Amino acid sequence: MKRSDTSEQEALRVYVVLGIMLAALGFLVVVLSSIQVSHSAKYERDLRKQSIRRVRIPGARGRLFDRNSVCLADNRPSYCIAIYLEELRQFRRPAGKNIVNDVKNVLQQLSNTLNLKADMTPAEISNHLKRRSPLPLVAWRDVSSATRAALAESERKFPGVDLYIEPVRAYPKGGVAGHLLGYVGRAQPAAEQGEEPYHYYLPEMEGRQGLEKKLDKILRGQAGGQLIRVDVAGIKRDLPSDKEMLRDPVSGTDVKLTIDERIQRLTERALEGQVGAAVVLDPRNGDILAMASSPSFDPNMLSSGIGQADWDRIRNDPAKPLINRAVMARYAPGSLFKPIVAATALERIEGIGPGTEFACPGYFALGNTQLKCWKIVGHGTLAMRKAIEQSCNTYFCNLGTRCGYREIYDMASSMGLGKTTGIEVDAESRGRLPDASSIRTRGDIANISIGQGAVEATPLQMAVVAGAIAMHGRVCRPRLVLGTRPAGESEFMEVPPTPLKDLKWSEETIATIRGGMMDVIQSPTGTGKNALVEDVIMAGKTGTAEHSKTEGQVKKWGWMMIFAPYESPRYAVAMVLENAVSGGTTVAPRLKRMMTSVFGKDEELAASDPG
Repeated sequence: MKRSDTSEQEALRVYVVLGIMLAALGFLVVVLSSIQVSHSAKYERDLRKQSIRRVRIPGARGRLFDRNSVCLADNRPSYCIAIYLEELRQFRRPAGKNIVNDVKNVLQQLSNTLNLKADMTPAEISNHLKRRSPLPLVAWRDVSSATRAALAESERKFPGVDLYIEPVRAYPKGGVAGHLLGYVGRAQPAAEQGEEPYHYYLPEMEGRQGLEKKLDKILRGQAGGQLIRVDVAGIKRDLPSDKEMLRDPVSGTDVKLTIDERIQRLTERALEGQVGAAVVLDPRNGDILAMASSPSFDPNMLSSGIGQADWDRIRNDPAKPLINRAVMARYAPGSLFKPIVAATALERIEGIGPGTEFACPGYFALGNTQLKCWKIVGHGTLAMRKAIEQSCNTYFCNLGTRCGYREIYDMASSMGLGKTTGIEVDAESRGRLPDASSIRTRGDIANISIGQGAVEATPLQMAVVAGAIAMHGRVCRPRLVLGTRPAGESEFMEVPPTPLKDLKWSEETIATIRGGMMDVIQSPTGTGKNALVEDVIMAGKTGTAEHSKTEGQVKKWGWMMIFAPYESPRYAVAMVLENAVSGGTTVAPRLKRMMTSVFGKDEELAASDPG
């Protein structure tokens, strides 16, 4: 073979190898270009899915104010001691392999240094590592300022440990309006509809009782979102730089209530030492000025976290302090039902008027049995206004049987009995107003006519009845929300009241019933004379209802409803006390003290009222 042929073959091989290398290089360029340019967005998304975690941040809960802008429910910072696990991993011993043990050791060291009880279990630590490792592990909540100072002095000894601020619901007035406001607990929120699920959730509050529960949807506000980047072990590394990936939370709506905090405190004071409830409303528009139930509780204790022993004590208390008796408990109204019977007779029964008289020998005859009047010797012959003042059982048994139950039922129903009022509270009872078909005998009608037997009502319902009589037969719908203020707004938007429902009572009916109720308090022989307030004309009705017999002793509910001032009513009140002697003996003196302070007649009491 010639040398030239050999050279040509070698040159050919070089060209072939070079061509292959160039082709491979070109292929590599195309592939790298595809990966780094054409598909970069896809791979970036995949990477982000692997390393980015979404954290849900709740909005600040809306506040609750009374009608005079006194804050009743607010949010406060709770200073917590937390362990940041990503920092703890960086500073733990080289030989350490079990982060749970490391956390446990740190907790014990902190316990010894700060004199705090370490009661977090390994299971709780492990659960946090599995589910929320990028978030701080809160070891102690609501630590004192002294503890915070001690931690600051020892911070170099505890890398990865720091203070963590957590929002907590606070009630600045303590137990005032506790039943009405309710309390909150920890929520387990889910992602909103159409939204990508979150990986982690910061603690959020949800209403568990009272207005906190009923208004929870608007109080909660709108949650925000934060993105964090984690490594393969799930430990937080840093935050993405893209600002579009952060969404700020929006605070909840503030709510102004119809409650008057001063009147609320006076009402609660009137119930001290007793089991019972009271409601004060403005009969002109239905505004609830006070709603109290006794015994009560401090919602701060429940909202900030209560121990099992304390919770069991409250839950098992025979006095049932968690029950809002003002709207949840049902009581036979006793003689408070008599004005309803009077209105029925005057408005619906031919031949009955204010001058209609019945004789009271001290009982109402029912065949061979008798329904006793409270005055054993009897009231003699009396007309309707005097019968209201004296609360004569015999008179109203006669009047009720003349009316018939169907007519009484219609009048009582039109005044709000037997149905819920629709007020903004949870678990409101409708009371009990039996269907007309279930009341057949004369004895049944007589019993109901004096507020005994099958009829039952809540204190709120009886306050509405008192308000209807105060307003000349016009019935209000009670309400608790006066206005709302969404986040970012400076003024409250007013919520208008529901117009009064006019029962169109005659002037004769109005004068007779209102006059009789005024005599109950203003007359020296009235059953409610113990409620008399100097220089204030009030009208009212006392009531006593037997409900059980224990060891030979009859137990009674004592009632009283009032409205005042008589000519231009601003307040309608109903109060019930369990285990009372009678309405006139047990309830009336408490209402006297309460209304004396409401009208500012008791300077010493008024001066002692805080804020």
